[in-house]
Amino acid sequence: MQRNDELIDIADSQPDMTDLVKQTVCDTSATEFDIVYESGTFQPTVITTDTLDFVFDKVSPEEEEDIYCYLFQSYPLLQPVQENMGTGYSETKMTEDGKVISSIPRITESVHGYFTLDENHVSRFVLSDSWDPLSVRGGQICVYALDNETGQPKHVDHLVLPELPDRCKNAGRRIAGASASKQQKRD
Repeated sequence: MQRNDELIDIADSQPDMTDLVKQTVCDTSATEFDIVYESGTFQPTVITTDTLDFVFDKVSPEEEEDIYCYLFQSYPLLQPVQENMGTGYSETKMTEDGKVISSIPRITESVHGYFTLDENHVSRFVLSDSWDPLSVRGGQICVYALDNETGQPKHVDHLVLPELPDRCKNAGRRIAGASASKQQKRD
């Protein structure tokens, strides 16, 4: 938001957002339909990151059937916009200390995503192509699983890896090397 050539952060005027994950209980005693009640708040696993890059280990065959979820709050990445492209805003602005910043307003968004994990492979997620990693609220991403059988949230602490395992880091090199040796055999 811009007033009299002054840049105002929209987040300063928005209420604080909270992310809650609720557990439920299904009452099947009614004859015509089931009634679902909230039964408490679930605390997801928290991953602290300043890069929006996180890794999960292989899962068991039972865990592979679950749905995995992440949630966090962040600004989207700044989009390159030409000056006054019908927006009424110029692309950049100089601060008093000479730093160039965008004057296009961004709104903090509550981001939710769903994914699956594999029993045969480690999974890596890099969300910094869409979201500004420096603006993640508290530098934290919350993750949890939804049990395939009960629909209840489950902890995933045991699956979160601190970094990509060495065996996976070297896999790209092995594949590239195998492709080069195949090419040499053809020549």
